[in-house]
Amino acid sequence: MSDDETTRIGPCLDSLRAQTHRNLDIVVVPYGRHHRVVATALQHAAGDWRIRVRRRALPSLAAARNAGVARARGELVMVVNGGDDLVVSAVQHLLAAHLDSGSPLVVGRIRKPETAGWIPDSPYDAAHHVDIPRTTLAETPVAVTDLGLGNKLFTTELWKRAGLAFTTGLPSGADVALGLLREAESFDLLKDFTYVPTGRKDGVGVGTTPDVLNSLQAWIERHERTWRLIEQLDVPHVRNWWLWGILEAAVQPLVADVERADAGQWRALRDHVSLLLESADQQVWTTLSAESRVKLWLLQHDHRSELEEFNAARLFTHGHRPTVVRDGKVWAQLPFHDDPSVGVPPELFEMTAEETRLRASLREARWVDAGHLELTVFAAIDFVHMDRLPAISCELVDERTRERMELPLRQYRDPRGNQRARRFQDFSWGAFVATVDVAQLVTRSTAAEALAPAGRSWSLEVGVTVDGVTRSGPITAVDEQGSAGFHEESHLAPRPVSGALVGFSPRFAVPGLRVLPDPGPRLRSIEVSGRSVAGVLDCGGAAVVAVRAWAGNVQVRAETTEAEDGSAFRLELPSATSAQARWTLRAVTASGEERPIGWPPVPDQWLG
Repeated sequence: MSDDETTRIGPCLDSLRAQTHRNLDIVVVPYGRHHRVVATALQHAAGDWRIRVRRRALPSLAAARNAGVARARGELVMVVNGGDDLVVSAVQHLLAAHLDSGSPLVVGRIRKPETAGWIPDSPYDAAHHVDIPRTTLAETPVAVTDLGLGNKLFTTELWKRAGLAFTTGLPSGADVALGLLREAESFDLLKDFTYVPTGRKDGVGVGTTPDVLNSLQAWIERHERTWRLIEQLDVPHVRNWWLWGILEAAVQPLVADVERADAGQWRALRDHVSLLLESADQQVWTTLSAESRVKLWLLQHDHRSELEEFNAARLFTHGHRPTVVRDGKVWAQLPFHDDPSVGVPPELFEMTAEETRLRASLREARWVDAGHLELTVFAAIDFVHMDRLPAISCELVDERTRERMELPLRQYRDPRGNQRARRFQDFSWGAFVATVDVAQLVTRSTAAEALAPAGRSWSLEVGVTVDGVTRSGPITAVDEQGSAGFHEESHLAPRPVSGALVGFSPRFAVPGLRVLPDPGPRLRSIEVSGRSVAGVLDCGGAAVVAVRAWAGNVQVRAETTEAEDGSAFRLELPSATSAQARWTLRAVTASGEERPIGWPPVPDQWLG
C-alpha cells in the first residue's frame, strides 16, 4: 500500500476483517510515500490482532508484494491491492475449494464494482461460468482470460517451487498470475465472486471517466510484454484465448473513448487492433460478441464518426439490447443494424452461443411428502424474449455414469424470473416446478452396486427451446433469496429414504442431489431437563460406546449403556455462554470413529 496509489485503504481492511473465515494473517507492506496508509493500517491493527504492519517502506509495489509473500506465516497466500475489496465470503469459498480438490491454486470470480467509470481489462466471467476443479492450462485454456491477481489463492510451496517474483514492468501482476497458472500441477476455477477491483483513487470525482487514450502507448507496451510471455508457453489454444480476451474486453475501453483521440492515437489504435486480428485465428473473430465485432469493424474500416455515434448510443445501456430471432438464430438490434449506408456486414449482428447462454437458477426446494421433493427453477436463454411458455425439460444426471432420470414438471409464469433479467426480454415464462421421486432416485443409485462412502451425485440439467433456439446444460446458480438458499443448512439436511440418505450437493458444487449410505445411528428418543440431555440411540449395527457433545472449545462425553430399545446415554452439559448457542452431538464407535446422529425417519417429524 502507498499514499501514491490511494490513501483510502480503510474499506479494503474492513473487507478483510469481516471475512467469514476468521483464521487470517493480514500483512500490510507499505511502499513509496506511506505515512497516511500506515497510520490507517495501525488504527485497524489496534483493534484486530491479525493485522501486522511493516514499518519500513519498500521502494516499489513489486518489492512490497514480494516482501508480503515472504513474510506470510500461513501456507496459503492472497495478494490484495489496498484500493480494492474482497467479498465477505471470499476466503471461505477459496479455502473450501482448495481443501476439497487439493489444488495449489484456486481462482475466484471477479465482480464488477458498483462505481461509474470503472474500466475492465479482461473478460473475467469467461472462465467462471461453472466450477472447474483440478484442471490445467492445457485442459482449460480459457483460464488465461483471467490474469487478475487478488482473486487467486495459492500455496507458498507453489510460489517457491515456481520461482516467481513480482516485477516493476507489469504492475498488474499479470506475469505472476500467468506463472501461477503455468506452474500449478492443477488449479480450480470458481463461479463464486471473491474479489472486487474497486480501484479507489485519491482526488478522483465520483463517476469520473479517465482519459484512457492518454496511456495508449503504455497500454500497448504492457500487453506486448504479456504477449511475449504467452508465446513462450507454447500451450495449444492459450494464445487464441488470450487474444480473444484482449479484443473482447481489454481493448474495448480504448475503442469506446475514440471521441477524445487525436489523429495519431486513432492510427495507433487501429494499427494495434489490426495486428491483434492478424495474429489470431478466424475462430477468435467469430466467437467475439456481436457488439465487439461491430465496433472493431467500424474501427478497422476508418468509420470514426459512426463509431463515436455507436459508442454514444450504447453509453448507458449496461449491455442490454433488443433482439430478434430468425431461423433459429439470435440477432442483436444494435446501432446501424438496418443502415445499409454504413455497410456493416449483417452477419456481425448475429449473437454467439456464448452470448445467449442458458440462464437457470434453483429458487426453491421443499419436501412435499416423505418420498417426493419439489424443486422450483427459473430458466431462460439470455437475450431471447419469451411471450409464452417455452419447451422445457429437466433431468437429474449421474455425474459418474451420465445416467439420466427425467423429472415431471409443471410450468407457469412467475414475475420473479425477471428480477435479474434483461431490459428488453421477458424471462417470467421460464418458471417451472420439477418433482423428484426420491425412492426411485435411491433405486437407480444402488441398482448396479452398493453406495460408496462418498455416495452418488446427481446434477440438475435443463433444456430450453424458444422460437427454435435451444440451449441446455446444468443449473449453475442457487437463488439465495429462496428456500433453496438453505440447501446446505439444517432446514434442508439429508433425509432417510429407502435405506439411504438423500440431500443436496455441497454448496461449492453444481446444484443437484446426493444419495449417501445411511451410517446410523439415529435417535429413538431424547429428553432435555435443565442441563441434562438423555436419549436412546438406534445404532443400526454400529458399535457405539459413547456420545460426545461440543460447543466451541467446550466438550463433554458420556458412555452409553444398554437399554431395552437401544443404547442409552445421559450428558451433563456445563453452563452455557453467549458463544455456546448450539451443542453438536456425535456418536463414538469402539474404533474411535465419530458419526453424526440422525433424527428418526418419521415423516411427521419433517412434514407435520
